[in-house]
Amino acid sequence: MGVTTKASASLAGIDEPTPWRNPLAAARGGDPMIRGKKTQELIEHQFRFHKIQQTLSKAKSSTTIFGPWLTLSRQLGAGGDDLARRLAEPLGWRIYDREIIQAIAAQTEASVDVIARRDEQPTSRIDGYLSFFAAAGDPGQAMYVERMKETITSLAERGHAIFLGRGAHCFLCEGVGLRVRIIAPAAWRAERISRRDGVSLPEARRLLHDHDDTQRAFVHQAFGTDIDDPFSYDLVINTSTVDLDHAALLIATALKEGV
Repeated sequence: MGVTTKASASLAGIDEPTPWRNPLAAARGGDPMIRGKKTQELIEHQFRFHKIQQTLSKAKSSTTIFGPWLTLSRQLGAGGDDLARRLAEPLGWRIYDREIIQAIAAQTEASVDVIARRDEQPTSRIDGYLSFFAAAGDPGQAMYVERMKETITSLAERGHAIFLGRGAHCFLCEGVGLRVRIIAPAAWRAERISRRDGVSLPEARRLLHDHDDTQRAFVHQAFGTDIDDPFSYDLVINTSTVDLDHAALLIATALKEGV
């Protein structure tokens, strides 16, 4: 799906430039003062023409093909990862999760473990200052977020991508992808995690509480957005009432109709 940049759109009304002519040759003959004035006008005309050419060239090179893509913001235990796998194979799309951490590590020359400790984690201001001393190669939270946005945006431009978490729904261009939030009641998620991971219900509830708080704090700190705001998404699915197969069908239909 093609997207025309603002730069190219703003130049759409420019008339076809006049073919180049030698300004000195055009000004030969006649009164010297008039000849000098004409020469100056022609030089200014040529200067404007070349500036327009440069602008058009830049606009053409910055026109980017985006999407389609899918962001899945999911609560722990709501089945978002399973849902992504059910979508990826029939769509022929790729899931991006830990690959994003690896890409950021390569860009910042930090270890994957260092970036993983930053991944989707809020931070204090003092932690940002001390990060350079705490771990070798730690880029700090601000740099991590910036590199994460660049990496996800670059992958989104290629299209056919499913992004798990990391607030991608907050900054990717609307209209060329689908932003989905996967939720379920805490009690339902706690029971699911308890069965899946073999932990007690109190432990499962603690894990949910900590994860929900961390996720909420990260998105608010990095993007100034409430992760639970339904208006930040195109589709919100409660997997306690809509099973994963039907959820996958809903999302696939929305992608087909809207992207």
